[in-house]
Amino acid sequence: RYSDQDGREIASEREFKIGLQNAKNLLGKRVISRQAKVEASSVAIPEDGRDLSPENVLKEEKSVLHADRPMWSSEFRDGQFILFDLGKTFFVSDISLSWENGAKEYSLLASDDKETWRTVYDFSGFEYGKIAYEIGVSARYFKLDLKTRLNKAFGFGIRHVDFYGEEIR
Repeated sequence: RYSDQDGREIASEREFKIGLQNAKNLLGKRVISRQAKVEASSVAIPEDGRDLSPENVLKEEKSVLHADRPMWSSEFRDGQFILFDLGKTFFVSDISLSWENGAKEYSLLASDDKETWRTVYDFSGFEYGKIAYEIGVSARYFKLDLKTRLNKAFGFGIRHVDFYGEEIR
């Protein structure tokens, strides 16, 4: 077993898929998103009363039971977003996502002022599970612009997000 810099256990390096490439080592890279502020276009309200707020994507996945893990879910429609404010400008080298209900199409956008956005990553296809990819960009704000859901019976669902990088001084 491996542990990252913050002591979170990682079963193997193969848990991470980098875009269409093979596994990449994120071990030892600094997670910079733990204190980020998160907002979303919508939040699903489940019948069982679970908390599906966007802040859940930054919580550590401590439970082994799938149903007990924190997550965010949007309302059951396409065209949603989840936005991260890192608090100051960082150089972000990588991002990892753990999908509950993935996306057929989405973009990762970056901004310095929360008004002017630039596309960092575009995806179209079939994405779910735990993924990670290099982005190599400096910004304070990051937005997952979620265009098309993988499963139309649910909203977009994300279990966990980590941004890796260093503060710009």
